[in-house]
Amino acid sequence: MLLHPLFRTVVLLLAALVGTAVSATASAAPSDVQTTWQMLNYMSVDYSGAVANGKVVSQSEYGEMREFAGSVRQQIAGLPPSAAKADLLAKADRFVAAVDRKESPAEIRSLADDLGNDLLKAYPVALAPAHTPDLARGASLFNQNCASCHGEKGDAKTAAAAQLNPPPIAFVDRGRADQRSPFALYQVIGHGIPGTAMVSFSNLPAQDRWDLAYYISRFAYPASLASEGKSIWDSDAQVRKSIPDLAALSSLTEAQLAAQIGESRAPAVIAYLRANPAALASQGSPLSLVRTRLQESLQAYKAGDRDKAKSLALSAYLDGFEPIEGSLAARDAGLLARVETAMGELRASIGRGDNADEGLEALLIVVGMLAFLKKGGRPDMVRPVHYGWTSALLAGALTWLAATTLISISGATRELTEGFGSILAAVVLLFVGIWMHGKGQANEWQRYIKQRMDRALSKGSGWFLFSLAFIAVYRELFETILFYAALSAEGNAGAVIAGAVAGAAALAIVAFVMLRFSQKLPVGKFFTYSSALIAVLAVVLAGKGVAALQEAGLIGVAPLSHVPRISLLGIFPTGEVIAAQVVTLIALIVGF
Repeated sequence: MLLHPLFRTVVLLLAALVGTAVSATASAAPSDVQTTWQMLNYMSVDYSGAVANGKVVSQSEYGEMREFAGSVRQQIAGLPPSAAKADLLAKADRFVAAVDRKESPAEIRSLADDLGNDLLKAYPVALAPAHTPDLARGASLFNQNCASCHGEKGDAKTAAAAQLNPPPIAFVDRGRADQRSPFALYQVIGHGIPGTAMVSFSNLPAQDRWDLAYYISRFAYPASLASEGKSIWDSDAQVRKSIPDLAALSSLTEAQLAAQIGESRAPAVIAYLRANPAALASQGSPLSLVRTRLQESLQAYKAGDRDKAKSLALSAYLDGFEPIEGSLAARDAGLLARVETAMGELRASIGRGDNADEGLEALLIVVGMLAFLKKGGRPDMVRPVHYGWTSALLAGALTWLAATTLISISGATRELTEGFGSILAAVVLLFVGIWMHGKGQANEWQRYIKQRMDRALSKGSGWFLFSLAFIAVYRELFETILFYAALSAEGNAGAVIAGAVAGAAALAIVAFVMLRFSQKLPVGKFFTYSSALIAVLAVVLAGKGVAALQEAGLIGVAPLSHVPRISLLGIFPTGEVIAAQVVTLIALIVGF
């Protein structure tokens, strides 16, 4: 059968989109190296709480580990080009695969640490400690590991130092200290210095290395200078504004601060803050940081920058919430679980672009069904369609009540519902689209009217129409409800409600325009255009369904390193998703 010109165009466009996904390189979106490194560090420590002996011991923790591993790979893919990027991507792929295979905590720790170290070598960034540095702990570590070469006072005047070539660094040297930040010391502690006696202390936990780095960073500044710095810090709001948090202090050198507040005051302020980093911690609580990051994430999402929105949501968890998990678990373990679930749902929703198109797919299907029945001269069968979508709205209201007051709906439940619903809808749309395309020519439609209309829509067809409308709407509604439930955990109920109302109004306008437009189309063109739209939706839903089942852990993942994520088209960087869409395309080509 020769393809109708419009269908030839649509199918070729769909094939081109999938082909582009297979061959194109992911666009280099701005990525947060700090967050990526922290995710790796977090997984290195916490993976043991998710998997033991190749078995999942906590489904929620393992889901989080898989999410973070995928995010690490995605963020590395978005980094600017460099000589090391290809190697980083290869290691990220191995890391994701190891998590999917449920490798041992020791193996994951080794892979995460290796990837994190290489990431920082290729893209040096300023990191900050998760907790306020403990200088007493730093002093103990220094005496155990460093004093024999660098001296108890950091002057490198020891018998061991005299035997070394090159000699160890004297930390009391102000000329060197002027250009060194705590983070620079942290990197040297973790990586060592090749060709010298300075070995890597990567075996120390990250917080220990920060404690040690901050302790070392204060050697060049006498206590009297720190006292002067305290007076400046307490009395000058502008100085406090110039160093808002530990992240700023950790990456700041004396020379950099001097350019901001003057050479006369910078040494004193540096001396005080490095000796008293808790002065910065008192400026804001971890929960304040969580709220700030979530607000920023919401603003970025509204502006259409999903990469930034997800990065900020990750920062809210890693930088603000994760440090207080221990104390919260001791006080209210149930609250801890609810917050973790809500934040996980929020990140997942941002990653998929929920509410950018949620509701539109359902609207297209329902409007197409209504227009088809009216064009076919069967307005009596419109009622089951209306019953279907209104029943879905009622079920959605009950779901909202359950999700917010009665039960905790897990991410896996959500993904399974979306996945199976999408695949079922894709299969139905595939057959409907092929059928409608066959009626695209006017003479074919007239022949069909004469031969089949009397028995085309039986009593059983009413239930079919009801079911299709219900599934199409409830699938989108279920996902949207859980997204709003997670977003409302931020506490900005007014903005959430306003966004929901605006979205509903936009959908109502689109529905009105589509229904009016469909009524004016000739029958042949209506079926041609409708089947083209249904073909696109079938391919999109096939991809989204498989992707959702992968996120639920029901289907394995074969990463494709050069495939971009285009959630609007249901394209995700895995072999299974692309295969499902290719199969759907082939079925459409054969059927048309």
